[in-house]
Amino acid sequence: MIPLGIMLYRKPAFPLELGLIPYYIGADVFLALCDRVGKSYFRNNVPVFHFSTLFDITFIIFTYIRIFPADKKKPIMAVWIVFLAIWLVSGLTIDHFTKDLNTISRIFGNGFVVILSISYIMQIFSFKSGSNDREATLLFSLFAFLYYSCSTTAILFQDLPRYEIFKGIFMPSKSFQIFAASPYPIVRLVQITLMVKMLIVLPTHITPRKALPKWLRFRLGWRPPTEPPQYRVLPAHLVG
Repeated sequence: MIPLGIMLYRKPAFPLELGLIPYYIGADVFLALCDRVGKSYFRNNVPVFHFSTLFDITFIIFTYIRIFPADKKKPIMAVWIVFLAIWLVSGLTIDHFTKDLNTISRIFGNGFVVILSISYIMQIFSFKSGSNDREATLLFSLFAFLYYSCSTTAILFQDLPRYEIFKGIFMPSKSFQIFAASPYPIVRLVQITLMVKMLIVLPTHITPRKALPKWLRFRLGWRPPTEPPQYRVLPAHLVG
């Protein structure tokens, strides 16, 4: 809600590379409301987790498709198609849409997002000059890396043991599962902070004239609108 409020207040001018960020923020808020409705009225919010994974990973991957050079766009798109297939198949078979959390598709999607964010962070430090747009994409990659790497770690130790195939490999204790998930709230706060910083770094759509108070928005040669119109600084024929 905080990033959405700042975005609506500042109306930042998103560059083409980050044009999907408003949809990412809007989808996050919408799914948070759906989660509350599912818990309160249907006693089932599991489908929200499935669609949260779909929207999150899709918007971030397509943002990186816009950011990365042309030679990397098709491979990234191919991996997204694989993710979409995993999300659909696992939701219909192993991780049912209405019963189980979508552990498999979430781990795959999060892992790929982490790889993309690390790749871009390493790439951006090779640039000599900086700009607001580049700083914004760096902040975007930092929050993607921090949040999705931490949530992947929590999923690995909390959800995987419920699968039969992993029960014989490792079965962490309850205290260790809680310990593995403990950094999540802090990293979530850091993610929101980086997102807010990104929204502040971007320029706004508001022109300098519109940024002034309304009583100062007068045309060249006119006194403020509170004055009678006959009081002009310039002759009438010079006032455009």
